[in-house]
Amino acid sequence: MHPLMATLLNILVRAGFDVESSSRIENEIWNKLLINIAINPLTAIFDIKNGQLLEDDVLLSVACDAAVEVAAVANKLGLPIADIESTIKSVCRNTAENHSSMLQDIKSGRETEIDSLCGAVVRYGEKLDVAAQLNHLLKQCVKSFPMSGEAEKEDMRFTIRRIVSEVQREAV
Repeated sequence: MHPLMATLLNILVRAGFDVESSSRIENEIWNKLLINIAINPLTAIFDIKNGQLLEDDVLLSVACDAAVEVAAVANKLGLPIADIESTIKSVCRNTAENHSSMLQDIKSGRETEIDSLCGAVVRYGEKLDVAAQLNHLLKQCVKSFPMSGEAEKEDMRFTIRRIVSEVQREAV
């Protein structure tokens, strides 16, 4: 570790921050991206707390499938990600009562970070020839959500559930 990094970490710890260093920062970033993509768009679209994803098999499946797309892109970049489903479940349990930042942004009329999350995975996927259709769908839903009426929102929710159910049936 660079001496200046050690000094910075020491300053932050003394100031009361819980910090740790990583020699694999790109992996850390892609793991954080994976978690945010698994949780934020769905909690925003369905207006639920993070932990409620664990109570709905279809939504948990969508969360995991979106995360698998992130992992596929990361793997193509040489950044392996493992234990996807257990990581998502753990974060949902640990943040069960939280409202995601994306849901809070939508409710407050602020722009969301969807382009920096799902949009980034879609862009990387296109460059690397890795499919990211679910991330594209989630991005489009979240982008149109604030402008949609309640009936249109319910249609989006229904469509997401229907598509996932059909895909799961075909996989069996």
